[in-house]
Order: sequence, then C-alpha cells, then structure tokens
Amino acid sequence: MYPRWLWPAFAIPGVVWLLILFLLPFYAVIGVAFGNIDPILQTPIPAWNPLNWNTGWVAHVLNELTPGGVYWDVFLRTIRYVALSLGASGSLDAPSDAVRSQIIARTADRAVVVAPPSKPAARQTTRGYSWAPWLVAAAALLLAAYFGMDGLRVRGELDTVRAELQAARAEAAATGVRLASLQLASNRSESAFAVLVAPDVARIDLAGQPGQAPSASGRAFWSRARGMVFSATSLPAPPPGRTYQVWVVTKDPAPLSAGLVEPDAQGRVNAVFATPATIAQPIAVAVTLEPAGGVPAPTGPKVLVGLV
Repeated sequence: MYPRWLWPAFAIPGVVWLLILFLLPFYAVIGVAFGNIDPILQTPIPAWNPLNWNTGWVAHVLNELTPGGVYWDVFLRTIRYVALSLGASGSLDAPSDAVRSQIIARTADRAVVVAPPSKPAARQTTRGYSWAPWLVAAAALLLAAYFGMDGLRVRGELDTVRAELQAARAEAAATGVRLASLQLASNRSESAFAVLVAPDVARIDLAGQPGQAPSASGRAFWSRARGMVFSATSLPAPPPGRTYQVWVVTKDPAPLSAGLVEPDAQGRVNAVFATPATIAQPIAVAVTLEPAGGVPAPTGPKVLVGLV
C-alpha cells in the first residue's frame, strides 16, 4: 500500500507552477497599474517595489467612477446587466410535486440490479510512470525563462533609448547655447554697423599712456543717436580683482561710464555701448583701471586716452 499523501503529492509541481504563472503576471499588472508614464515615449514604466507605487492613477479611476465621471455610465450599465442576469437565473421555478413524482416513478421502473462486487484482483506490483506532470513543469519553466529573457531584452532596449534621448537633450541644450551666442554676436554686429553708418558718427583715436600701456592703442566711433563702438589692441591683462572701464568725458564735471571691457589673450577688445542721447558733447574718451565690477566715477590710472 502507498501512503495516502503520495498521489496528491504529484499535483504539487503543477499547483506551484500555476500559482507562479498566475501570481507573477498578476504582480506585473499591478506593477504597471501603480507605475508611471515615460514623459518622452509615453510608455508605462512599471514600479516593482511596492514602496514606489504611485496610487494616483487608481485614485483617478475611482474618482471617475463617481456621478458625472468618465466611467460612471459604464459602471451603471455593468451593474444593470449583472442584475438582469442574476434576476433571469433566479426566475426559473422548481418542478412541481406531480412532475417530481413522475420522474421518481420512471426511474424506479428502470432500476438496474447491480451484481455484488467480485473479489478484487491481486494488485500489480509494477506501475506505469507518468511523465506528464514533469513535462508540464518543464514547459512552464521554459516559458518563464523565455519571457524573463525577453523582458530583460526590452528593458535593455529601453535603457538604450533613454540614454540616446539624454544625449539628444544635452546636444539640444548645447545647440541652444551656441545659437544664443550667435544671436548675441549678430545683434552686436548689427548695432556696430548701425553706429558706423550713422550720419553723425565721430571717430576718436586713443593712445596708450606711459607707465601703464604705452604700446596699447584704441579707437572709438560715437554717435549720439546710436551709441559707441569701441576697439583696442595690445592691452595688458588686468591684475586680479581689477578691470578696464571706458569713460565718455564731457564738459560736465563727472565723466559718463560707457561700460566694462575685458581683453582676450592677445590683448584685443571689441565692444558696443549704448550711450544716452541727451549727454553733452564729448571732449574725450578714456579707459581706466578700476576695481572689478566698475565704479561710478574714475579712480584708477588712465590706460588709454583720446581727444574728440
């Protein structure tokens, strides 16, 4: 005799695989339902960790199930159809007593005499071995491995697409910076051209001052209506914490600051300044060495000076 638990035990692998093949897909559905949406691809992003589940989508669906919501009419129709089906199934009456008696009488007339059981034959000692449960388990394992590998492949492709999108975003940001720089240069060129062709443009040549920058030179084109174009060459790099400031010297007591300039590695400067149209007639243009950030009135030594 075999133990009573032996034959039910053969069903354990099938039960386990059924649980796995049901629970895992169900958990995957839950992970997708409580996940997020990719902002670029608009594809679902599963959340496998319950701590990261986003209940906003479920709350949204529950809110739409209230009167006036998107799913309210569908919900009412479903309840109505289920109620009608239950009512139809419960409306079937049980057979009457007369009908029941006729059925029992006919069954009794056709009763079959069953012979007493004969002596059971000797139990065979050899039994056939069934491979079906193990084949089902192996097929389920292969399917699980296939879908697992396919999921890893899809996840790898998604990571690649995300990396490419990140690189595209970085390239777009760099392109935006370059376009902004080109736009700024274009605007500066247009402003400089407008000053150079102005009818009232005046040219001022600046010379380097002994003891500061004797080899430096500069040139300014000033128009009362359109501003000033300033350029210089051979300017030495300012000391740390210092900068060059351009001044428009008028007959008024205080010079007017046109702006700050910073020479490049070759000592060159090119700048365009907007000057007020109401200033008095300039008599000179000067460049001084001032603290970083500039000052309201010149305090440092003169580096370039030019008379109008």
